[in-house]
Parts: sequence; C-alpha cells; structure tokens
Amino acid sequence: MPLEANLCAALTPHSKVAGPDSRGVPAPTTGGDGAGYSPCPVLSLDGDQDPPLTRSVISEEGVYGSIIVSGLIAASAGSGAPTWRTLLFIGITVTVFWAAHVYARAVATHGETTPDGTTKSIWQSFTEAVKESRGLLAAVVAPALALLLGVFGVFPDSVAKWVALWVSVAVLAIVGYITYSRRGARWWVRILGGVSTASFGIVIILAKAIISH
Repeated sequence: MPLEANLCAALTPHSKVAGPDSRGVPAPTTGGDGAGYSPCPVLSLDGDQDPPLTRSVISEEGVYGSIIVSGLIAASAGSGAPTWRTLLFIGITVTVFWAAHVYARAVATHGETTPDGTTKSIWQSFTEAVKESRGLLAAVVAPALALLLGVFGVFPDSVAKWVALWVSVAVLAIVGYITYSRRGARWWVRILGGVSTASFGIVIILAKAIISH
C-alpha cells in the first residue's frame, strides 16, 4: 500500500482507504461530491481536499521553507546556542523571509491584468501573496515541535537539534514522495523523488557534521 494510504490508515484506523491499482497508485474513492474523494483527514488523493497546513507544506514554498529551517538549525547548532534561542532565531528569521517574499510578490504582481480583464489591485496582490507563501511558515511547525523537546528538557539541546534536522529531512522526503505519487509515477520514481528532495536537507546535515568536527 503506498505511503499516502499507510499514513491515512495509521491516522484514521476506522476509515477505509482505497487500495492501489496496477501501478501502485491508490484508487480514488467517491464521496458525496464525486470522484477523487478520500476519507483521510490529513491527505487527499489529488491534494485538492488537503487541510490548509498539509497543502501549505506540500508546496514549492514548503520545500523552500524546510530547506531554510534546516540551514538555520545547523547554523544555530554550530554556535552552541540553547534550544529556546534556536527556536526564537528560526521564528524571527523565517518570518522575515516570509514577509519579504510576500512583499516582493505583491509588488511584482500589482497592476497585472486578471483573467476577467480588470487590473489587479495592490490588496489583491497582497492577499494572493500571503496565501501562496504560507508554506514558508508551515515548514517551521514539525521541526519546531522537535526543538520544543529540548526547550522542555525531554532531550538535551544537542539531541533536540539533531532530531529537528532529521525531521526536516523527513518532511522533505515525504513531500517529494507524495508529489510524484499524485502524478501517477511508478514506485521507484516516487522513492527517487523523495530521496532527491530530502537530499537538500541531507547536504546541510553533512556540511554541519564536517564543519563541527
């Protein structure tokens, strides 16, 4: 059973997830609104019914955000800062990146002609930029939860930072796998997609290991 179906089965054990077809791609189930419906509350078969957080992470901006967060964790870990400062540093830095991205996109698209022939206002450009840039903020959630284990003393600071780094890599791998899976790729292409996406985070981890030692 593909990764999406496994995740859904684990998260919603009382729901039935459609099995894969001959290519290993999950067969869509149908709900009240027609084909392509999935009972999974975390992942849908085509992405259209994903919750906002999931949709934001599985996006171009989500990938950028995960890579940025990995780099920030590695940089903070190298300085020996406590976990709470690392978390604060990441929060402030990613927020600045997000704000700059929103600003740049709003300015760049302001005044464009919309499909209905009207001119896009600065407010329209701003709201679109905010919606499309949410992935940068969403990418912080998973590694931040790992860092909180260090803040509350569950793990030593150094362990919490390593866990957060590998969580970011895992998020990248899952995003790559799901993206290729939804395009109907074969199983080995999906795995290759997950590995190639995760490799950006792995490079940062290797760089941290080389510089730290």
